[in-house]
Amino acid sequence: MRLHLLSPVPPAPTGTADYLRQLVDDLITARGPEVVSRLVLWDEVGPDHPGLMTRAGQLPVRPAAGLNAQAMAPGDLAVVFLAANTFHGWIWGALARGLPVPVIAVIHDLSTYPLIRSLARKRLYGLGPAEEKAALVDEHGAGTARLIAGFDDLPETGRYFILGLGLATRQASGLIVHSHYARLRLMTERIAGAPLSPVRVARHPAPFGPSPPPVPPREAGAPFTVGSVGFFNPTKRNHVLIDAFAAFLRGLPAEDQAATQLVFVGAIDAEQRRAAAARAADAGIGDRVTFTGYVDEETLTAWQQRLDLQVNLRFPSCGETSGTLARAQALGIPVVVSDFAAFREEAALAHLPVDPPEEFEALLAVIRARHADWRAGRPAPAPRRASTAPEPESFDAVLAAFERDLG
Repeated sequence: MRLHLLSPVPPAPTGTADYLRQLVDDLITARGPEVVSRLVLWDEVGPDHPGLMTRAGQLPVRPAAGLNAQAMAPGDLAVVFLAANTFHGWIWGALARGLPVPVIAVIHDLSTYPLIRSLARKRLYGLGPAEEKAALVDEHGAGTARLIAGFDDLPETGRYFILGLGLATRQASGLIVHSHYARLRLMTERIAGAPLSPVRVARHPAPFGPSPPPVPPREAGAPFTVGSVGFFNPTKRNHVLIDAFAAFLRGLPAEDQAATQLVFVGAIDAEQRRAAAARAADAGIGDRVTFTGYVDEETLTAWQQRLDLQVNLRFPSCGETSGTLARAQALGIPVVVSDFAAFREEAALAHLPVDPPEEFEALLAVIRARHADWRAGRPAPAPRRASTAPEPESFDAVLAAFERDLG
């Protein structure tokens, strides 16, 4: 049996590409280098793509344009990696056309309808009105047409709680998610169509392999640094972080304010950057805030290792977990998360309420407490989980269970 992995691959600037590289290395560790002979990677790449570097050597990547019925043989298995950004558009198109072998769908984002709606309206990747409806009908039944017509008038939170995973759930023989929250939503929100295929929970692959890179010694006089890492978007509550950091600075003596820094590491579009920079300037902290823009993985790690506190807030949520959170946990960086959805299952320094007044006050308190520990040279308190849900199994164990089921 060959395993066809349909995913963005490096250097695509999306977390799923890094996830795939880590996942392949995990599979090699679990199954031995011989597993490479069974792997077939697909992405929207040209024929000159250098391939995926793994611990067993270079693995070629096939251009998605060549993905057809003849490219897969009976007995093969397709593992499709699905998220709500345009790097996955071609995979949604492949699902809409139908794959000739059993499919295991790895769902990174629960709320994918906004992406499918956008692709269908633009007639991209073979998606159109029929596929837009198919994405929703199992979840909303007879109300699908009304939902499609009124979607843009819904409040933001309402839009985020619509899944739109029908193109995957109708075809997949198995579904893999990364939280028990996501599993429960998939299992309980389906009101029409065929019964749902089995859903299993797998943990993220190890971000740095068997052992993370050593943390370099901090430079003398390095500032107290708080950061948000990954694509900059409103759901990450960055406006709350800017306001809380400004309130934190106002409570410090002037000489201490200069020894602080707020950094946003990751891609940010020009309009959002202007708005965030203006908010910081209006709050009086423009000179203490840094926007790095997109950085490569090595630079990302270097920035994370400078952080005294990483802020991973998320509301509304697509039901996703976070690759940058998994990296921070592996590096031993203190992290604060939202006490909501999949993030309740993550180990963190604190889990913050998502209602805005309480969210701001709780984040401000965490920054102050972490700064007090930093000044005193104390380590941060041990992270804890807010949920009693069991720890997920490894991806290899979950995939092996599906392979046995389909065998």
